[in-house]
Amino acid sequence: MKNDGYSLDAARTRLEGLNDLDEILFFFKGSSNPSTILPGNTDLRIVYVENLESDAGFYLREEWSKSSDREYLELQEIAVLKNGNSITEETTTLGSIPVIAGGRGTTPYTHGEANYHGNIFTISKSGAYAGYVWWHDEPIWASDSIAVRSRDESEYLTKFLYICLKSQQDEIYLRQQGTGQPHIYTGHVESFPIPKMTLVQQRELLEKYENAETRLLEAQERVENFTKEMDSIIQSVY
Repeated sequence: MKNDGYSLDAARTRLEGLNDLDEILFFFKGSSNPSTILPGNTDLRIVYVENLESDAGFYLREEWSKSSDREYLELQEIAVLKNGNSITEETTTLGSIPVIAGGRGTTPYTHGEANYHGNIFTISKSGAYAGYVWWHDEPIWASDSIAVRSRDESEYLTKFLYICLKSQQDEIYLRQQGTGQPHIYTGHVESFPIPKMTLVQQRELLEKYENAETRLLEAQERVENFTKEMDSIIQSVY
Protein backbone atom coordinates (compact mmCIF):
# COMPACT_ATOMS: atom_id res chain seq x y z
CA MET A 1 0.00 0.00 0.00
CA LYS A 2 1.43 3.39 -0.95
CA ASN A 3 1.68 5.85 1.93
CA ASP A 4 -0.41 8.97 1.25
CA GLY A 5 1.44 11.18 3.75
CA TYR A 6 -1.28 11.27 6.42
CA SER A 7 -1.73 9.54 9.78
CA LEU A 8 -3.75 6.34 10.03
CA ASP A 9 -6.10 7.59 12.76
CA ALA A 10 -9.45 9.30 12.26
CA ALA A 11 -7.88 12.77 12.33
CA ARG A 12 -5.79 12.01 9.21
CA THR A 13 -3.21 14.72 9.98
CA ARG A 14 -0.21 15.37 7.77
CA LEU A 15 2.81 13.33 8.86
CA GLU A 16 5.90 15.39 9.66
CA GLY A 17 9.10 14.60 7.82
CA LEU A 18 7.46 13.28 4.65
CA ASN A 19 8.44 15.70 1.90
CA ASP A 20 7.59 13.30 -0.89
CA LEU A 21 4.52 11.07 -1.00
CA ASP A 22 6.58 8.40 -2.76
CA GLU A 23 9.18 8.38 0.00
CA ILE A 24 7.66 5.44 1.89
CA LEU A 25 5.86 2.32 0.71
CA PHE A 26 4.26 -0.26 2.99
CA PHE A 27 4.19 -3.95 2.18
CA PHE A 28 2.06 -6.47 3.99
CA LYS A 29 2.64 -10.20 4.01
CA GLY A 30 0.42 -12.52 5.98
CA SER A 31 3.19 -14.31 7.78
CA SER A 32 4.64 -14.56 11.26
CA ASN A 33 7.99 -13.82 9.66
CA PRO A 34 7.33 -11.22 6.94
CA SER A 35 10.04 -10.39 4.41
CA THR A 36 12.23 -7.41 5.22
CA ILE A 37 13.72 -7.30 1.74
CA LEU A 38 12.25 -4.45 -0.29
CA PRO A 39 11.88 -5.19 -3.99
CA GLY A 40 13.54 -3.30 -6.81
CA ASN A 41 13.96 0.31 -5.77
CA THR A 42 16.87 0.68 -3.33
CA ASP A 43 15.51 4.04 -2.13
CA LEU A 44 12.62 2.34 -0.33
CA ARG A 45 12.76 2.02 3.45
CA ILE A 46 11.02 -0.28 5.90
CA VAL A 47 8.63 1.56 8.20
CA TYR A 48 6.77 -0.25 10.97
CA VAL A 49 3.15 0.40 11.91
CA GLU A 50 2.54 -0.13 15.62
CA ASN A 51 -0.18 0.28 18.20
CA LEU A 52 1.38 0.87 21.60
CA GLU A 53 -1.83 1.30 23.58
CA SER A 54 -5.21 -0.25 22.80
CA ASP A 55 -6.87 3.16 22.72
CA ALA A 56 -3.96 5.22 21.40
CA GLY A 57 -4.24 4.56 17.65
CA PHE A 58 -1.46 3.61 15.28
CA TYR A 59 1.84 5.31 14.62
CA LEU A 60 4.70 4.89 12.19
CA ARG A 61 8.10 3.83 13.48
CA GLU A 62 11.39 4.06 11.67
CA GLU A 63 14.61 2.52 12.91
CA TRP A 64 16.79 4.67 15.14
CA SER A 65 19.84 6.29 13.58
CA LYS A 66 22.93 4.18 14.22
CA SER A 67 26.52 4.09 13.08
CA SER A 68 27.36 1.13 10.86
CA ASP A 69 30.71 0.54 12.58
CA ARG A 70 29.43 0.22 16.18
CA GLU A 71 27.60 -2.39 18.23
CA TYR A 72 24.52 -1.38 20.21
CA LEU A 73 22.26 -2.60 22.98
CA GLU A 74 18.62 -1.64 23.37
CA LEU A 75 17.92 0.73 26.26
CA GLN A 76 15.51 -1.75 27.86
CA GLU A 77 18.32 -4.33 28.11
CA ILE A 78 20.46 -2.19 30.39
CA ALA A 79 18.01 0.25 31.98
CA VAL A 80 14.84 0.24 34.05
CA LEU A 81 12.08 2.36 32.50
CA LYS A 82 9.17 3.05 34.82
CA ASN A 83 6.14 5.29 34.50
CA GLY A 84 5.85 7.99 37.15
CA ASN A 85 3.23 8.08 39.89
CA SER A 86 0.25 10.30 39.10
CA ILE A 87 -0.30 13.28 41.37
CA THR A 88 -2.23 16.55 41.23
CA GLU A 89 -1.62 19.87 42.93
CA GLU A 90 -4.56 19.14 45.23
CA THR A 91 -3.03 15.85 46.41
CA THR A 92 0.48 17.17 47.08
CA THR A 93 1.81 17.70 50.57
CA LEU A 94 3.83 20.68 51.76
CA GLY A 95 7.45 20.50 50.60
CA SER A 96 10.02 21.58 48.03
CA ILE A 97 10.44 18.38 45.99
CA PRO A 98 9.85 19.27 42.30
CA VAL A 99 7.09 17.35 40.52
CA ILE A 100 8.29 16.30 37.06
CA ALA A 101 5.40 16.15 34.61
CA GLY A 102 5.05 16.94 30.92
CA GLY A 103 7.01 20.18 30.72
CA ARG A 104 10.38 21.06 29.24
CA GLY A 105 12.61 21.92 32.19
CA THR A 106 9.75 23.33 34.26
CA THR A 107 7.90 22.00 37.29
CA PRO A 108 4.19 22.80 37.80
CA TYR A 109 4.33 22.51 41.59
CA THR A 110 6.23 20.87 44.46
CA HIS A 111 5.55 18.01 46.84
CA GLY A 112 6.64 16.84 50.30
CA GLU A 113 7.86 13.44 49.14
CA ALA A 114 10.21 12.02 46.50
CA ASN A 115 9.83 8.81 44.54
CA TYR A 116 13.39 9.09 43.16
CA HIS A 117 16.45 10.46 44.92
CA GLY A 118 18.73 11.70 42.15
CA ASN A 119 21.02 10.09 39.59
CA ILE A 120 18.04 9.56 37.31
CA PHE A 121 16.58 11.10 34.20
CA THR A 122 13.02 11.52 33.05
CA ILE A 123 11.27 11.58 29.69
CA SER A 124 8.13 13.72 29.59
CA LYS A 125 5.09 11.65 28.59
CA SER A 126 2.53 14.16 27.32
CA GLY A 127 2.01 17.66 26.02
CA ALA A 128 3.82 19.72 23.42
CA TYR A 129 7.20 18.62 24.81
CA ALA A 130 6.39 14.92 25.20
CA GLY A 131 9.75 13.17 24.89
CA TYR A 132 11.78 15.88 26.65
CA VAL A 133 14.83 14.23 28.28
CA TRP A 134 15.79 15.79 31.62
CA TRP A 135 18.60 14.91 34.07
CA HIS A 136 18.05 15.07 37.86
CA ASP A 137 20.77 15.10 40.49
CA GLU A 138 18.36 15.96 43.30
CA PRO A 139 15.27 14.17 44.67
CA ILE A 140 12.15 14.43 42.47
CA TRP A 141 8.60 13.19 42.26
CA ALA A 142 8.21 11.72 38.76
CA SER A 143 4.59 12.13 37.73
CA ASP A 144 3.61 12.40 34.04
CA SER A 145 6.99 11.14 32.91
CA ILE A 146 9.07 8.01 32.43
CA ALA A 147 11.89 7.58 34.96
CA VAL A 148 15.00 5.88 33.59
CA ARG A 149 18.02 4.51 35.44
CA SER A 150 20.73 1.95 34.72
CA ARG A 151 20.14 -1.62 35.85
CA ASP A 152 23.78 -1.87 36.93
CA GLU A 153 26.01 1.18 37.44
CA SER A 154 29.08 -1.06 37.28
CA GLU A 155 28.18 -1.84 33.66
CA TYR A 156 26.42 1.26 32.34
CA LEU A 157 26.24 4.65 34.01
CA THR A 158 22.83 6.28 34.18
CA LYS A 159 24.39 9.63 33.23
CA PHE A 160 25.93 8.00 30.13
CA LEU A 161 22.52 6.65 29.11
CA TYR A 162 21.11 10.14 29.60
CA ILE A 163 23.59 11.87 27.29
CA CYS A 164 22.96 9.22 24.64
CA LEU A 165 19.21 9.94 24.63
CA LYS A 166 19.70 13.70 25.02
CA SER A 167 21.91 13.74 21.94
CA GLN A 168 18.93 12.44 19.94
CA GLN A 169 16.33 14.74 21.49
CA ASP A 170 14.81 15.81 18.16
CA GLU A 171 14.50 12.22 17.00
CA ILE A 172 12.67 11.33 20.22
CA TYR A 173 10.24 14.21 19.68
CA LEU A 174 9.40 12.70 16.29
CA ARG A 175 8.11 9.60 18.11
CA GLN A 176 5.25 11.60 19.63
CA GLN A 177 1.87 9.94 19.14
CA GLY A 178 -1.49 11.68 19.05
CA THR A 179 -2.75 14.95 17.62
CA GLY A 180 -4.68 16.95 20.23
CA GLN A 181 -2.43 15.86 23.09
CA PRO A 182 0.90 14.33 21.97
CA HIS A 183 2.24 11.42 24.02
CA ILE A 184 5.42 9.43 24.39
CA TYR A 185 5.09 5.92 25.80
CA THR A 186 7.72 3.55 27.17
CA GLY A 187 7.37 1.52 23.98
CA HIS A 188 8.56 4.48 21.94
CA VAL A 189 11.98 4.59 23.61
CA GLU A 190 12.72 1.13 25.03
CA SER A 191 14.49 0.09 21.82
CA PHE A 192 16.68 3.22 21.75
CA PRO A 193 20.22 2.11 20.74
CA ILE A 194 22.97 2.51 23.33
CA PRO A 195 26.51 2.03 21.97
CA LYS A 196 28.50 -0.72 23.65
CA MET A 197 31.24 0.91 25.72
CA THR A 198 33.40 -0.05 28.67
CA LEU A 199 32.98 1.78 31.97
CA VAL A 200 36.30 3.55 31.35
CA GLN A 201 35.14 4.76 27.93
CA GLN A 202 31.85 5.97 29.40
CA ARG A 203 33.63 7.94 32.12
CA GLU A 204 36.01 9.52 29.60
CA LEU A 205 33.09 10.60 27.45
CA LEU A 206 31.19 11.92 30.46
CA GLU A 207 34.19 13.95 31.62
CA LYS A 208 34.39 15.66 28.22
CA TYR A 209 30.63 16.25 28.24
CA GLU A 210 30.60 17.74 31.73
CA ASN A 211 33.59 19.98 31.00
CA ALA A 212 31.84 21.29 27.90
CA GLU A 213 28.64 21.76 29.89
CA THR A 214 30.50 23.79 32.53
CA ARG A 215 32.03 26.05 29.87
CA LEU A 216 28.60 26.54 28.30
CA LEU A 217 27.05 27.57 31.63
CA GLU A 218 29.89 29.99 32.27
CA ALA A 219 29.46 31.51 28.81
CA GLN A 220 25.70 31.86 29.37
CA GLU A 221 26.33 33.63 32.67
CA ARG A 222 28.75 36.07 30.99
CA VAL A 223 26.20 36.80 28.24
CA GLU A 224 23.51 37.42 30.89
CA ASN A 225 25.81 39.81 32.77
CA PHE A 226 26.74 41.67 29.56
CA THR A 227 23.04 41.95 28.65
CA LYS A 228 22.23 43.48 32.06
CA GLU A 229 25.15 45.90 31.72
CA MET A 230 24.03 46.99 28.23
CA ASP A 231 20.46 47.42 29.42
CA SER A 232 21.64 49.56 32.33
CA ILE A 233 23.65 51.80 29.96
CA ILE A 234 20.68 52.25 27.63
CA GLN A 235 18.24 52.88 30.46
CA SER A 236 20.52 55.58 31.90
CA VAL A 237 19.58 57.96 29.05
CA TYR A 238 15.86 57.75 29.77
